[in-house]
Amino acid sequence: MAGFKILKIAVFAALYIVVFGTMVVALWNWLMPNLFNLPTISFSQALGLFVLCRILTGGFRFSGIGGGGGNWAEKQEMFNNWKNMSPDERESMKREWKTDWRERCNNRRPIGFNRPETNVPKTPNGGEQNTVHPKDLI
Repeated sequence: MAGFKILKIAVFAALYIVVFGTMVVALWNWLMPNLFNLPTISFSQALGLFVLCRILTGGFRFSGIGGGGGNWAEKQEMFNNWKNMSPDERESMKREWKTDWRERCNNRRPIGFNRPETNVPKTPNGGEQNTVHPKDLI
């Protein structure tokens, strides 16, 4: 039984390599030479580029075959809890989530974003007026 599981993983890994390597070759050779006057690449170069991109953008995370990532038991428990709540409890939970996210993101809004609580735009330097304009620096 363990041999079958190893064989199944090996087949999926080979299929993964072939499919994504072919996609990288096809997309690169279709776009890059025409757009940026770059040379075409081979399958092995495409695999290297794919591995490099995966490393630079977060690595290879495997959540199991057919899994959606995370702990399925926790997700199932949360779903069951939500399903068993009354409509009033659900609304209360939604309000708590919104309040929590507003508090987390309140200081991350860009400069000039009108805050709905005050309708006053956030200004740099605590509201002090800048005497130097960007065009004066040129």
